[in-house]
Amino acid sequence: MKAAATSKHTSISFPALGTGIQLKYPEEKSAQWMIEGIVGYCDLFPRSSMKTINIVLYDGESKKVCSTKIRSES
Repeated sequence: MKAAATSKHTSISFPALGTGIQLKYPEEKSAQWMIEGIVGYCDLFPRSSMKTINIVLYDGESKKVCSTKIRSES
């Protein structure tokens, strides 16, 4: 995110990390780490050019897990 903001990008998208066939991290942990990273970045760089951060999810279950985690962190 910092590299994208340094280039003056206003948005970034990335996939749910580590939940695929190879790494098989639990979706709840992956969602927690991604949200913590995003919130931490926003806290450290409140004047960043980054305005939109998208997490790309490939199935309904992943979306449900991530949405639940976001609500619990709010």
